[in-house]
Amino acid sequence: MTWSGQMGFQTQPSAPFMVNESDIQWTKVFEDSSLGGLNGPQGTMGIYHYERGLMWVQTYMSGHKVPQYQPRVAYLQLQWLLGHIDSF
Repeated sequence: MTWSGQMGFQTQPSAPFMVNESDIQWTKVFEDSSLGGLNGPQGTMGIYHYERGLMWVQTYMSGHKVPQYQPRVAYLQLQWLLGHIDSF
């Protein structure tokens, strides 16, 4: 793919996509089930790369259904797209 006058990425994607937010939607369910703490940060959930105005993200364990299988990752991507966060 060619964009901004160059073909492909100039460096290989390698930045870890970190999810450091807890899943607050299910906190009560985890606590009621004696599984408190499982709703914590997910950690590294993929790789991302930003170059010449194009963002590329590889999300682990999601296939083509990122919002369904990795909703916190999809939410962070949407926050970046809307300009609410500067990076992942």
